[in-house]
Amino acid sequence: MIASVKEFFEREKTTGAPILFGNVIKRTAEALQVSPASVKRVGSEMRSQGFVSSPAKLGRKSGSGAAQQETDNFLEGVIRRRIHRFYTSSELPTMEKLLLALQEDVEYPFGRTTLYATVRRMGFRYKRRNKKVSLYEQHRIIAARHDYLRKIQTFRSDNRTIVYLDETWLNAHHTHERCWLDYDSRGIRVPSGKGGRLIILHAGSGHGWIPNAALIFRGKKGSGDYHDEMNTKHFMEW
Repeated sequence: MIASVKEFFEREKTTGAPILFGNVIKRTAEALQVSPASVKRVGSEMRSQGFVSSPAKLGRKSGSGAAQQETDNFLEGVIRRRIHRFYTSSELPTMEKLLLALQEDVEYPFGRTTLYATVRRMGFRYKRRNKKVSLYEQHRIIAARHDYLRKIQTFRSDNRTIVYLDETWLNAHHTHERCWLDYDSRGIRVPSGKGGRLIILHAGSGHGWIPNAALIFRGKKGSGDYHDEMNTKHFMEW
């Protein structure tokens, strides 16, 4: 595979242009001399194992007819850092440039409209500055981040214990989709369907989990996104 990738980049150097421009899956398959299906399968397995953060499914915002992409904190962090990297290299980011960069960096699977809605929701605004149009982050977002970083720095210098919290989910019939099988084995038998869904919250620090901080409750059926279950009421009760 190293030889294949090296030959792939040598061909690009010779032609002076990318091979299969913009299509990350096809480019990866061409570079490694494998099938696009293999690239998709490996990517899916990496996400299922937690090595790659996968965006949530496309949903509709309540009260509006426009679909929007609810991305997680990891992906939003990637988008924000990519925009800042454009400015670091003295390059003005546009939506087209940002979309292409994300497709190459993290195989961003959505289009320009979804990315535009996500960037707007993150606090970026499309402004005119010095007769050049580009993306700029809102001052309140920048101020909030700086305030957070200053506090974290102070807490660490004071040897304060910093506690982190998060939530996740687990289906009753959650298991690996693939396993090694031969003609005589059928693998582990799992009931059909995903089963009931459990919502899990916990908090911990460098010293370990916070005692008695775990919260596990059964989610409601019919909800497409487990984030809907983690509302203000549940959080305040926790």
